[in-house]
Amino acid sequence: MGYFERAEGSTLFLDEIGDISWSTQIKLLRTLQEHTIQRLGADNARKVDVRIVAATHRDLENMTGKNEFREDLYHRLSVIEICMPSLRERLDDVPLLADYFLGRFCKEYGCAPSGIEPDALELLKQQMWPGNVRQLQNVLRKALLNANHLNIGLNDVREALKQTSHPALVDPRAAPSPSGNAAFDMESWVREEVKKAADKGSENLREQLVESLDILLARESLSMCEGNRSKAAKLLGVTRRTLRERAGK
Repeated sequence: MGYFERAEGSTLFLDEIGDISWSTQIKLLRTLQEHTIQRLGADNARKVDVRIVAATHRDLENMTGKNEFREDLYHRLSVIEICMPSLRERLDDVPLLADYFLGRFCKEYGCAPSGIEPDALELLKQQMWPGNVRQLQNVLRKALLNANHLNIGLNDVREALKQTSHPALVDPRAAPSPSGNAAFDMESWVREEVKKAADKGSENLREQLVESLDILLARESLSMCEGNRSKAAKLLGVTRRTLRERAGK
């Protein structure tokens, strides 16, 4: 019995729908249109009554224009759309999320509830969070361990941000650096690099900056794809060898 049959009369959640293969898209479309499934190896189709909730981080409408996602399946799925803004678009949620995750982690570790200092929380609210809520969760876990289960301070958060595998985190009180371990604010970094190049009369600035960004993109993609090089390379549209060279891994 597969997931569709087990979900009879209820809801089936399909995560990352934008990543399924073309052949799977065809099968899914057929099921949604005909309300039937066929067990592997079976001769007869079975009727199913299942409500579908699908999620994706990708732009499916744009993918249909590139023939990467079936347009007919897209219209089948997009009856009601709910857009969840990225964390960077709702930074006021950071304190609530921090309180929730810290409570969960403390319960997991069997320690007393831990709070977070106002200046440390403010630093978290100033991040870009390219990895979204999952990235915040990772940073908070590291910060809690750095604090040894006590209240989390500014230095604990700073250290956690340095330890994270995501390069696009920034401490506004630190100088931007695209090549160091501390991550940076891109707009500030570009502005500073252009100013320095103009003052020095440098040349080929674009090539230098693009190379730095290629490195960051490679590392970020690997992190988001949980180390899966094939998936990260496909995401960037480069070969695995190019990805490995840029990421230095």
